[in-house]
Amino acid sequence: MRILLISYDFYPNIGGVTQHVFNLAKFLVKHGNEVYVLTLRYSFKHKSFETIEGIKVIRLFTFNISKIRGLFFYFLVLCFVLYFL
Repeated sequence: MRILLISYDFYPNIGGVTQHVFNLAKFLVKHGNEVYVLTLRYSFKHKSFETIEGIKVIRLFTFNISKIRGLFFYFLVLCFVLYFL
C-alpha cells in the first residue's frame, strides 16, 4: 500500500511531532508499505528528495516568515495532492 504522511516538520529536526511521524513511517515501512513523507525544506542543507530508512521524503522549499510559510505549505500540499490524483 502507498501511504502519504504530511508533516510540517520531519527528521532530522528535533521535536515531538517529528519523532512521532518518523516512528510511524518506520513502522509502516517495516510492515511492507511504501511510505512518502511530504514536509517543509527550511534551508538548502536538506535535500529536496531523499530516502531515510526506506521512507521517501519530499521536502518543499518555502519562505521563512511563519504565517506566510504556513499558508504556502498548505497551498503546496494541495497542489501536490491534486497533481498526483
